Amino acid sequence: MRINSVTRAGLVCLLGFGALSALSKADQRGEPARYFFDDFSSTSLDRSNWETAVGVTLTRDPRDAGQVAAAVRLAPDQRKAGEVVELSSAAISLSRVPGAELSYTVRHHGVEVGERLTVEYLADDGRWYIIERVVADGRDSIAFSRHIRVLPVEALHAEFRVRFRPDADDEDDTWYIGEVSVAGYEPLQTLAVRLHPARSAQMEVVLAGRYDGINLTTPFSRRFPAGSRVYLIAPPTIDECVFSHWLVDGGDRIQRQRVLRLDMTAGMEAVAHYRPWVSGRNEASVAIVSEPLAGVQITLGTETGQLFTSVRAEREYPCLTGEWLTLLAPSRTARMVFNGWIVNDEKLPGDDNLLEHRVTGDDVLLAEYVLLGDVNGDGMLDKYDVDLFIAALIDPLGYAENYPELDRIQRGDINGDGVFDAFDIDGFVNLLLNE
Repeated sequence: MRINSVTRAGLVCLLGFGALSALSKADQRGEPARYFFDDFSSTSLDRSNWETAVGVTLTRDPRDAGQVAAAVRLAPDQRKAGEVVELSSAAISLSRVPGAELSYTVRHHGVEVGERLTVEYLADDGRWYIIERVVADGRDSIAFSRHIRVLPVEALHAEFRVRFRPDADDEDDTWYIGEVSVAGYEPLQTLAVRLHPARSAQMEVVLAGRYDGINLTTPFSRRFPAGSRVYLIAPPTIDECVFSHWLVDGGDRIQRQRVLRLDMTAGMEAVAHYRPWVSGRNEASVAIVSEPLAGVQITLGTETGQLFTSVRAEREYPCLTGEWLTLLAPSRTARMVFNGWIVNDEKLPGDDNLLEHRVTGDDVLLAEYVLLGDVNGDGMLDKYDVDLFIAALIDPLGYAENYPELDRIQRGDINGDGVFDAFDIDGFVNLLLNE
C-alpha cells in the first residue's frame, strides 16, 4: 500500500522565526504581557471572562503545603440531563500578539483511570482544536499541577477562546481548574541539532500546538520562542546505522526514544547518536489510514502514553520493528463518529479511540468510523436514509428490532449532545444536502 505524505503546513511557522543568532544559556524569558487571567478568587464566577459554564461551580479546594486554592469545579452532578460539562472563555484578543502561551492548573477527584480533561482553543478558522488532554491515572490528585502550552499561530486572532471539557459520566467524577492565564513572550532561544558520528540526514521538527512538522537537514540551528515545546523525531536508520539514543547539552541522561521533547527555557544542543545495525531492529513503514473518509487528523506519539503531534491520515510513518506507537483518533469529526481500530485487518475489541501499538513490520493501522446519518448501515449517506432516519427517531424499538447490529444514537446524534432527538434533524438535512 502506498500512501502520500502529509503536507508540511508547519513550514511557514518554523521558517518565520527569522535569521539565526547565538543566545546564551543565561538568556531568561522576559516579563510576560498578560492578556487573560482568572484565579477564581471572586465570590462568583466572572462572566466577563467565561462565556459558557455548564456543570461548573466555584469552590475552594485544598492544595499541598496546607494552602487553600480557589478553583472551579467541573462535575456532572452540577448539570442538567443531556448537558455537556464545559467551561469556555469569552473572546480574548490576540490579533496583535507575536506569540503567547496558555497556562492553567488542574487536579481531579473520583476520576477513573484513562478518563481525560480535554483542553481546546478556537482557531482563526472558527474551529476548535485540542491543545492538550490531561489523562487521569485513577488516583485522586494530591495537589494542583501546572500545565503550560505554547499557542499555535492559528490561535493568535481577535476571537481566541479556550475551553475545558472533562470526561464526566459518573456523579463523583470531578475536575478542578485553578488559575488560568494567557500571556505573551518575545525572547527567542536557539536549538542546535546534529548527528553522531557526523552525518547529514533529514530530521522532522514539530512545534507543540502545530499539526505538522517540517524536515530539516542536519546539522542545523533554529530559534524558537522562549518556553516553546519542541519535538525532534530522529530517522530510524541512516546508511548502515540504526538510532541509538539522544544526548542534550552533553549531559549523562540518555534518552532511547527517537522522539525527543525539549522545553526551550534556554539555548541548547541536542545530539542523536547512531550505531551499527542491530539484529532484530528492522526498518518498517506503518500506514495510518481512516475510513470511510480519508484524511482524519490523528494524534501520534512514538512512546507508550506520549502524544505529541497530529498527522493527517493517510500517510506512511517510517520506524523500526519493536517500537511503540501511540495514536489517538478523534471521537467525532464533522461527518463521522469513531467506531474502533482495525490493526492489520483485525478489528480490535471495544471502541477506545486511544491505540498503543508495538510495530511488527509494515503494519496498517486503520481508524474506522461510521457516517453520521447513515442509519441503514450501507456506508453511504443518501436519500435512502431519509425515511429511516425519521423512523429511528420516532420508533426506537422498531429500529432496534430491524437493525439490531446498528447503534441508533451513534448514527443519529448529529449535533453530538449524546442523545438522538428532534434537535438532530437540521444537522441531518445539512449533511444530506452537502453530500
